[in-house]
Amino acid sequence: MVPMTWGLASLISKNLVDTYFVAQLGTEQLSAISFTFPVIMFVMSISIGLGAGASSVVSRVFGGGDLSLVKRRSTDALVLGLLVVVVVSVAGLLSTEAVFGLLGARGVILDHIEAYMAPWFTGLVFLVIPMMGNSLLRAAGEARRPGLLMVAAAVVNAVLDPILIFGWLGAPALGIAGAAWATVISNVLMTVGTLILLIREDMLFLRPPTAQQTWSSWKPLLAVGLPAAVANMINPFGVGIITRLLAAEGPEAVAGFGVASRLEGLSVVVMLAMSAAVGPVVGQNHGAGQPDRVNESLRYCFRLAVIWSTGTAIVLAAAGPLVTPLFDADDQVQRVANLYLWMVPITYFGYGWNIVQSAAFNALGRPILANVMTLGRMFLAYIPAALILSSSFGLGVAGIFGGAMIGNLVGGLAAWAGRAWTRRSAAVDRPAAR
Repeated sequence: MVPMTWGLASLISKNLVDTYFVAQLGTEQLSAISFTFPVIMFVMSISIGLGAGASSVVSRVFGGGDLSLVKRRSTDALVLGLLVVVVVSVAGLLSTEAVFGLLGARGVILDHIEAYMAPWFTGLVFLVIPMMGNSLLRAAGEARRPGLLMVAAAVVNAVLDPILIFGWLGAPALGIAGAAWATVISNVLMTVGTLILLIREDMLFLRPPTAQQTWSSWKPLLAVGLPAAVANMINPFGVGIITRLLAAEGPEAVAGFGVASRLEGLSVVVMLAMSAAVGPVVGQNHGAGQPDRVNESLRYCFRLAVIWSTGTAIVLAAAGPLVTPLFDADDQVQRVANLYLWMVPITYFGYGWNIVQSAAFNALGRPILANVMTLGRMFLAYIPAALILSSSFGLGVAGIFGGAMIGNLVGGLAAWAGRAWTRRSAAVDRPAAR
């Protein structure tokens, strides 16, 4: 779990660093980059899904010992990712104004968004290919070096951000677009490093496949990857709706939410890594007829989520008034960000339980239950509660954040019930497993 934690923390820190430097340009630019978050996460869900499919296919082949087939499957997975990303990039470039208009972006803020998203979509291939490549390397048992690559890319991004945004060291001052180009350049370096690792691990074929070989690789990859991509799209789609609600409260509300959500992303990275690591543990022990170990691993994760959530809530509530002014001097932006950091983090344990139990359901071959839990948290609890509290009760921003708290708590209750189901199911399956 440790290499994954460092890798995820590095990826999330890039967004936080971008937000910090862009915020120095002004509240409008901060609001603009905050609008981009749900769309970026929505697009990244595609690569996460394809990466999950590639990892699933390659890990099984690797376990079977057919190294030639590992090369074939890995190469075909990257080709599929390349084709998909070209389509997504073109679609994104053509629809930027329409999509962000639906999210509530207007005027000069929309102009800033277009300036940022143009290079981001242009360089999207350099984000998707290393993400898929890292999934392939982890499937073959190499987790440390991909994590180090992600850390290195985050450092490069942090160095390039002020140079390209403000025009340091004689570089052109590109403004908000400079943050996007810094991300693209750091991703190019990560792509090169990932391809070098794949070649050194002898996981790539240079010989073109036949159509039958290609479909043999793509079919099982898509069988896992498409549902995984859809599942990962649920949260950013929901956050897009929340962003639209906040846009009605003004650009300062969106900017404040952007600051808080970036800090939140770094704060929950341990729970994200835990959810990624628990799947193989649950799947392997369930397959080995060890239900007690399944239950123990979930019990440990649930307990750690409570401890981490409590500690994080205390730190963010205390540090918020000190940290948020570093992003924006606007009192309203700081008020919104601090309000979120005071209200929502104490319920992070529910979010952690939800994603851990969802990962367990996937490992147990119950993806529908996993998706129902994710959908329920967002669309049956979070969004309806945010709408009712903000509009019907007139609570505005506080009501929207109250919806986030309710969503986490309801998601946590659903996960607790799911854990009980897992415990009973494991006990019933014990004789058959043995």
